[in-house]
Order: sequence, then C-alpha cells, then structure tokens
Amino acid sequence: MTPVKIIALIFIVFVLVKLLVICIDPASWKSVIKKIYMKPIYTIVISLIAALVILRFLLQEMTIVQVFASMTFMMVLMRVQFAALGNEVIEI
Repeated sequence: MTPVKIIALIFIVFVLVKLLVICIDPASWKSVIKKIYMKPIYTIVISLIAALVILRFLLQEMTIVQVFASMTFMMVLMRVQFAALGNEVIEI
C-alpha cells in the first residue's frame, strides 16, 4: 500500500466510526468533541504534527502544485458549507 492509500484508509475508517457513533448516540460524539477542544494547545500541536506527516507522505507521490490544487478544492467545499450556514458565520 502506498502512503496516500494508507492516509485515505485512515480517513475512511475515521469517518465510518464517526458516522456509526453519531447514528447510535449523537450526544456521545459531542462529549468526544468537547474533550478534544477543551485544551486547544494540545489539539493545535497534534494537528500540526499530523499535517506535517501527511504533507511529507503526499510529497512522495505528488508535486507541491498538486497539493495546492487539492487544498483549493477543499477550500471551495468548505466555502459551500459556510455558505449554507451564512448567518451563523457572520455572527462569529
């Protein structure tokens, strides 16, 4: 398995676990999220380390231009979500 396939597999497993937990007991997922974001410095450090590791693996198979193109695609998808919640985003 290539590093990109491993990253994709980890993502798929995470999404499936998240969906399963939300379908069974949505309140339990909220408690997980609260624990994760209760100490933002830990979340920031772990996320930055994960981003660097993932970027390293991506650069083994992609060029930096392809990585930025993928980021642009993700940014547009996130904008769709923010647009759907426009009033709430403006309040922030």
